[in-house]
Amino acid sequence: MSAGSAGIGKSSLAGFVRWIAERHDGVVGCHVYLGGVQTLEGVLQRVFDRLLKDSIERPWHQQMRDSLGERVRTVGLFGATLELRLDSDDMHQTRLCVLMVGLDDRRRQMIAGQPSLARVFELVKIAPWSAAEVEEFYRQSFRSSGADVSPRDLDLLVEFTGGLPVLAHEIGDAVWRVARTPALARSDIATGIVLAAATVGSKYLGPQVLAATRSARYRSILEDIAQHLDVRFTRTEIIQHIAHDDRAVLDNFLRRMRQLGVLEAVPGTRGEYHFPNRLSWLYFRMSAKSAPVVGSNRQSLR
Repeated sequence: MSAGSAGIGKSSLAGFVRWIAERHDGVVGCHVYLGGVQTLEGVLQRVFDRLLKDSIERPWHQQMRDSLGERVRTVGLFGATLELRLDSDDMHQTRLCVLMVGLDDRRRQMIAGQPSLARVFELVKIAPWSAAEVEEFYRQSFRSSGADVSPRDLDLLVEFTGGLPVLAHEIGDAVWRVARTPALARSDIATGIVLAAATVGSKYLGPQVLAATRSARYRSILEDIAQHLDVRFTRTEIIQHIAHDDRAVLDNFLRRMRQLGVLEAVPGTRGEYHFPNRLSWLYFRMSAKSAPVVGSNRQSLR
């Protein structure tokens, strides 16, 4: 099982493993979403259905259809959609290797429901990139396009990437789009981070986070937390870094953020919280520093 925070590259790693297995070991692979599946039979049905549909352009597709026989129906507009119907007898003697990909909290939920799963899964936990790895990514990416970035600006890119590959790609693409010369200016970096923050908000964050930002005051508190504190923090630390007027709504804020899943209380502690999704923390960090705010102690990227 591959586990790690959102944006860390779990699905990309699984895709690479699939490519290696197909290329060197003669394995047929597919990417399947298992939402709503309740049984092992349901898993097999969805896997083989996906294999059938993904193989349409493969040379062995007809051979697969022949082996499945009457289990395959051609349905849909102009007969363009394939549908696979398996019965209980088809669910045995099946050789299947499953690589599950998900967030750590999902793994914990599964184990809470069935403790023996903790022994079944071989866990591959993916850590964020180190600062050196992030620097190397940007150097190599910009160099391959004939662009150059200063060490000072690399530090800025490392700070806002936070070790997440998905942010490295979004920020790098945004910076490249706004760059006016091959020698990347700090203003290019700043504008790129601002644009990337908007993209991350719309593409990668769920409705819970978007709902949390509808209140200007709540968004202000989130940005202050992300700018001044780490992913994990205490209520006392929040009070030290938010505006005086915001302190009156702090308890309501914490209650609402926990309901939405934006923040979670750290088990076994008193008054300690964390962002379960590191991507959310980085998003509000980018948002907080994207532009100067009148009457605030926030810093501008420029």
